Amino acid sequence: MGLLDLERMKEAKRGFLMNFRKGAKAEAGAFEADHPVSPPDGVDLMEGTGATLEEMIAHYRWEGRRDWSYTAMLHRAANVGLAVEYGMHEVNSETYQINYRLREVMKNLPDESKDRALLEDALKGVERFRSILSTMNTYSDGSLGRRGVPGPDVLKQVNDILGEALKRWNVTLTASDAFLECKVPGLEKYSVPAFINLIRNAFYWTGQSDRERRIHLDASPVEFEPYEDGTPHVEWVVSISDSGPGVDPAMSEVIFEPFRSGRRSTGIGLYLCRQVLARERATVIVAPEPSELGGATFLVGPTSVLNPAPALPPSMKERLRVEAIGIAQLVIDGKTRELVEFYGEQYAELSREALRVRLEGPQDDDDRFLLRLADGIEDVLRSRSTPEELQGIVDEELGVDVTAPPRI
Repeated sequence: MGLLDLERMKEAKRGFLMNFRKGAKAEAGAFEADHPVSPPDGVDLMEGTGATLEEMIAHYRWEGRRDWSYTAMLHRAANVGLAVEYGMHEVNSETYQINYRLREVMKNLPDESKDRALLEDALKGVERFRSILSTMNTYSDGSLGRRGVPGPDVLKQVNDILGEALKRWNVTLTASDAFLECKVPGLEKYSVPAFINLIRNAFYWTGQSDRERRIHLDASPVEFEPYEDGTPHVEWVVSISDSGPGVDPAMSEVIFEPFRSGRRSTGIGLYLCRQVLARERATVIVAPEPSELGGATFLVGPTSVLNPAPALPPSMKERLRVEAIGIAQLVIDGKTRELVEFYGEQYAELSREALRVRLEGPQDDDDRFLLRLADGIEDVLRSRSTPEELQGIVDEELGVDVTAPPRI
């Protein structure tokens, strides 16, 4: 077989599972989680999927290989994480001992001793190292929950971690007025460590060219459609430019793959940066053109701006609309068990966050209805609104005259 059209096969899989669930419900009266995989009598699982049985088998095999590769990657990442974990504990213990021993030696040296001055410098380095370890641990603290961290706060944290190293290696870090006015996207405990890692990478690469070692931070606002209450919706795209050798365009995506490194490191830093930002519907990419400093520019911002998903075709939107109304009706009727059993995969794709990622950017009336309905479903499930309010959204879409008297 040739290469599979993954988007087409994803739709075929949705149809395949839908056919199975319908057949299973009709045969058993209710879908059972341990129902045998063999199709119910009289049900054509391929009906309406637009795929052949051979294509579907090939697709499932491809998914199996992909999942195996992902699991293998997670195991390697876990090994790296464990090494960092026990390594940090050991380093912290050793720096405590070094700190103690330096102070003991210094007690016996006169204040004007040259050796004492050298030891004092070493002691400052040890204390700074311990401070960095302590700061790193704070990023696992759940209290760092600010969303959209102001540029000056990010710059301060960068200098707290990297300031001494930048000064020692004569790297000039500058920030534009726009950066000082911006808000770096995402939650502080996720986005700031990613941002620091990107600057640390830039710091390294500035030493691999003959140019003056410089890093520059900039930002530009992106306006989205206002929120429903009319409040302006502005996000920021932040840039990190350096004077290093730049990134080969052929490598601009490869460097974000796990365990791919251009400098004999673990090769997991950029991958983790992209993953933690993805949690906040943001991403990081390499700009296609060299920076004004001659090196690379990394851009951090909303995924819908830097790496937008393909627009949903009208047929897909109509299918989502029908499924969303069906899900809403189950929620209105209080049939949450049936919701999970019958619509499991479809409900996941119609969740609030999944839809926002797929529909951000220019939106038509169908998009806005899907987002309203997803919000309404989520609000009822979380007891933030009533089924009657959700029914109103559905009635409005279907053109039901809610002021007309009920028919007897």
